[in-house]
Amino acid sequence: MKAETHPIKIRPEAELKPLKTSPEESLSFLQRVLFFISHKLRQPLTHFLGLSNLLDETTCSPGEQKKILSLMKRSITSLNIRTRELSSLLYKRILKLKKNSPGKE
Repeated sequence: MKAETHPIKIRPEAELKPLKTSPEESLSFLQRVLFFISHKLRQPLTHFLGLSNLLDETTCSPGEQKKILSLMKRSITSLNIRTRELSSLLYKRILKLKKNSPGKE
């Protein structure tokens, strides 16, 4: 089975709006990243771990095993997509900061 790929679309630097980073904007950004990690990354990871423990600690019929494995695949796929989204978010932020850093010509 071929893994599904989800390309990350990053806008060219010229399209990014100038960033005037205030403490409030920085705090807001960090809060969004923390929320994303807490809710979008940890949830599918926890789901996957729970399902793998279920497979390990119980006797399941082949049908039940197939259903659990399907749920595990869905959780891992979700986790993969979310990590790509987070990488894209952080990459865009770095580009904005570089564009507005002192000494940039």
